[in-house]
Amino acid sequence: ARTTPRAVELLPRDVAQNVAIVLKKLRTDTVDLADALGRLDPSACELAAEEAERLVKVLPSPEELHRLVSFGSAPGENPAQLRDIEKQLLPLAHLSRLAQRLQLLVLDKSLSERFQDALKQMSILQEACGAVRRSQLLRDLLQV
Repeated sequence: ARTTPRAVELLPRDVAQNVAIVLKKLRTDTVDLADALGRLDPSACELAAEEAERLVKVLPSPEELHRLVSFGSAPGENPAQLRDIEKQLLPLAHLSRLAQRLQLLVLDKSLSERFQDALKQMSILQEACGAVRRSQLLRDLLQV
């Protein structure tokens, strides 16, 4: 009976499972995502702000990512031995400050919407200020 070698698990099961769930929902290639994040080019990234936020929340710790990147440097270690989720995460793990790069992506993707919300709120505030300035009742009350 021939046994297949068991895949090397570097990430804790719960972390690996959470990352796998989020990456599966993203439906994007991590190599392309790592390329866009590495160049700090949000326009080349198809992720929405919410998707990038979800990924930030489930990212392995920097120490776990470092262990992942370091795997293969010792004799007998080969990244091909890794579980699928570790292999999928490997291109992203090679990026420095991965969480910060993803947060920058979130900011870029949500900036227009945030700006529009701020303009809307400012317009409401200006309208309220104008109503206060034009209020005859308030003028009569303040003269007392």
